[in-house]
Amino acid sequence: MVKIFSTKTISGEPYDAMDTTFFAIFSRFDDNEIIYYAESPDNFVETGAMKKIILNNKNIFLRLIEKIIFMIKLKPDYLFGYGSVLELPYVIFKPKTTKYIINFHSILVRKGSNNWPVRTPWFLRKFLFEKAEFIVAISEFAKKTITKFLPNKEVKMIYSGAELKFFTPEKENKTALRKKFNINFDAPLVAYVGTLQPRKRPDIFIEVAKRCKEVNFVMVGREDGVHDYLKEAKNLKNFQYVEVMGRDEVAQLFASADIFLFPSVQETFGAVVVEAMASGTPVIVSDSGAFPELVRNNFDGFLVPVDSNEIDIFVSDIRKILKDKNLYNFLSNNAIRNAERFNWQWTSDNYKKVLLSA
Repeated sequence: MVKIFSTKTISGEPYDAMDTTFFAIFSRFDDNEIIYYAESPDNFVETGAMKKIILNNKNIFLRLIEKIIFMIKLKPDYLFGYGSVLELPYVIFKPKTTKYIINFHSILVRKGSNNWPVRTPWFLRKFLFEKAEFIVAISEFAKKTITKFLPNKEVKMIYSGAELKFFTPEKENKTALRKKFNINFDAPLVAYVGTLQPRKRPDIFIEVAKRCKEVNFVMVGREDGVHDYLKEAKNLKNFQYVEVMGRDEVAQLFASADIFLFPSVQETFGAVVVEAMASGTPVIVSDSGAFPELVRNNFDGFLVPVDSNEIDIFVSDIRKILKDKNLYNFLSNNAIRNAERFNWQWTSDNYKKVLLSA
């Protein structure tokens, strides 16, 4: 029996990518082999290997102490973290026999930037990564950012995944989307799904909408509370913003849209890209981060270089796909087949292999 203690609290938020990943992986495990303990909301239902850590205190500091005591008594095989400075108390007090591993969904950088703000001092981040028994990176791109600074550290690459049975072309439902969100399907539709933050570059998406007025654009995602990207879209007749969509509705949108346009940079994976591909929607993404690992240029989507001409290329690629039905079908069919590589069963099988062997 392998016992895992998670430093991350399960948020219960549908947009928490790490929650989605851990649930997809550990819910598939048999609790006779692996048990994954995590602090969880009251309404969280234990599934597969996932078990709740029951805490009695409401005070954050007292809950931390409770969790540390629980960990010490449990003596887990693994302390399962994600490289946050908040894990420092667990790393300090963990039993000697417990191995600290980092499941890394970010990129390792010494200094922050507008795309990747870093608030943790470098010496603390480096300390945590050096303390880890090994690190699991969710793409080759993420792995390279670690080995750049820690060339001797063991880093295992296991791709993240998508619910391929959930995101399918059969989810197309323009009628439901039109009724609930008033989405206009009178012209071809280009979609964006993601938070409105600098790294995902929603301003590029809006600028493309300005230059491609014969096509409708819909942007789905919460604002980051800092940047007001939507002011540039005021009075833009072919643009629509939807703050929140449920998971079912996002699946409907992917299957109903004609193109998924995502100009994000430095993504360590990009599950929304795989979900759109699985839905049979051609994708146009920036040639950045892990996207070249997901999308094969001119075969199941388009990769656009990040440079001064990118907006013109985005517009040109949209028109190229919509003008040529044979090209559209070629990209769509290949996208569906390519997305099959990124299934959660493959991901969970590889995690099991790593956890049981280590």
